Amino acid sequence: MENKKYKIHKISLEDLNQIKKLYRNVGTTSIEDDNEFNIKTSNEVIRRDVLSGTEFICDLTNKELLDIIKKYVYFDEQNEYFSSLHYINYEVGQEVKEHFDLPYSSRTYVILLNGGYEGGEFYIEGELIKQNMGDMMEYDGGTKHYVEKVKKGNREVLVIWINKNQKNKKSIL
Repeated sequence: MENKKYKIHKISLEDLNQIKKLYRNVGTTSIEDDNEFNIKTSNEVIRRDVLSGTEFICDLTNKELLDIIKKYVYFDEQNEYFSSLHYINYEVGQEVKEHFDLPYSSRTYVILLNGGYEGGEFYIEGELIKQNMGDMMEYDGGTKHYVEKVKKGNREVLVIWINKNQKNKKSIL
């Protein structure tokens, strides 16, 4: 399923299960030391103007996790770097308001890690994007998007932000 706004890639069940195992066992880091994010505890980060979910920032030095991600994410190491890899758990009533990922990400990947929840629909430029567990959506960081409130259960995603290289910025890969 593809269109000009986004692409959907499928993550294997084996890799999806390994990702779930690994992200729970990693440390935390900040999102490029950005003042817009307020660190509440070691595992809870809230971007108050956009995100109402609990966010766990994954350790970008976790080689095993990154090796899995590299199987699916297009990455031009001469011109790009991984700016963030983070897990978000949306609980009942939590959402993401309409926003762009720029300047944090020139290209964004969102892996849906679970199913069995209600609500939490993902929209790109007003279009509902249907995702199933294991789907990885790829879209331009300058694309307007949002997630509706979760009504039942929880919605778990792993988000990967790729950015253009800047002087003295290098990817962890």
